[in-house]
Amino acid sequence: GKDENGNIFYSFSIQGSGISAVVYVTLTAGTNQASASVNANYSGNRMVFNGYLYPYSSAGIFEGQPSY
Repeated sequence: GKDENGNIFYSFSIQGSGISAVVYVTLTAGTNQASASVNANYSGNRMVFNGYLYPYSSAGIFEGQPSY
């Protein structure tokens, strides 16, 4: 959806052997800012990601591992 300020909101569910969650994505109008919130259905845990969107030609690709 989109609000009166032009911000875009999108949500979807993910299911897998190790996760059941809902992801909420927000794209802020007039900027390249984006945020995503991953909300686990059973444990109640939540992770939030904030960052910036760039054209693919300008992006670097990073691969990492979680530190538990």
